[in-house]
Amino acid sequence: MEYFDKATNIIHERNTLSIQDPLMFTEMAQLLEQTDISKTTKAYMFALGICSQKIERGETVEYMPELLNNIAAINHMDGRLDSAENSYNKALDLCEAKIEESGADAATRATITSIRYNLARLYEERNDIPRAEEIYKDIAEKYQGYADAHLRLGVIEQNRGNLEEAANLYKKVYGMIDNKNVDAWSLMGNLQLNQNQIRNSRKTMERIVKEINRHDVYALVALGNIQLNVAREEKDNATVSYQLCF
Repeated sequence: MEYFDKATNIIHERNTLSIQDPLMFTEMAQLLEQTDISKTTKAYMFALGICSQKIERGETVEYMPELLNNIAAINHMDGRLDSAENSYNKALDLCEAKIEESGADAATRATITSIRYNLARLYEERNDIPRAEEIYKDIAEKYQGYADAHLRLGVIEQNRGNLEEAANLYKKVYGMIDNKNVDAWSLMGNLQLNQNQIRNSRKTMERIVKEINRHDVYALVALGNIQLNVAREEKDNATVSYQLCF
């Protein structure tokens, strides 16, 4: 982080933004994502400024949609939903323009799918469920292996009270797409717990810890809570039984 501060200070002092490599700042931003969101945003904005100058000079910037998607994701995580939506849509427009100009390659299609999924998550956070659901369904139909789209549809159904449909969507992910998908197993375990299927929920969470990731925090906490509730229930039952004897 110290070197990042020095680099940005030199750019400000010498006005050398136009000769810098945007990929350098993109890589710096990715390194900073886990430690400092403020500096991450700053690095991405430097990269965006450099790319904008390149475009003004008539140069082609291949990775502009990905950069805008990253900036949107940072704004999204920080709660700036309007800014995030704006950047997501700009990124999609650039992808569509690229397809019109040179056709749809696999990388561009993957970028579009990623951006659309992020946009759906944003709509979901705004409680605009119909728009989110439309995108999730489209992604799930076009890309059967896109597990996250199936899982979000499951969450939507669970929130509606359609528990059987939600369970089927979770099962589809760990049964047909990825047997070690922790999110799918966790969502199923949570659904079982909400239905008071304590034994099944415990087995599901134990499967995560034993077979997928023994350090998974969510599963460990869930197992601890289940064990605590079972112990309390057994204690209450024991007290009642003791009182009945008298």
